[in-house]
Amino acid sequence: MDDKIKVFIVSDAVIARTMLKRLIEDVEDIEVVGEETTGPAGVIMLEELMPQVVLLEVGISGGMKLSDIIKQMLLVDENIKIILLSDIRHADGIMAGTDIGAVDFLIRPYKKENVVRSILEAVRGEREIEF
Repeated sequence: MDDKIKVFIVSDAVIARTMLKRLIEDVEDIEVVGEETTGPAGVIMLEELMPQVVLLEVGISGGMKLSDIIKQMLLVDENIKIILLSDIRHADGIMAGTDIGAVDFLIRPYKKENVVRSILEAVRGEREIEF
């Protein structure tokens, strides 16, 4: 039985996806099970992959607002843990996303210890951000 935490990355930035995969690829308890480049495609793929954690880019493209992407993901799986990815320029998106149901956020540049801690704490239910 595989007890690894399944992580799904949704970002239109290939560099961000590649960096995140490299940061967590050697972490024994975490596995990247997929990636997508748009919000709508991410929602569809979520149903197939059924990860425990989604790393979701705040400025994602694809014709859907971030709030709608989060709401749709939570409709697919109300227990999914959504961690927002951003830089400091998108503070409003981070705040809005956490109000809707994202449990944490990571600010670029990503550091391995922060990414791993955020994923582990989210799955354990130890991460709930409130502004």
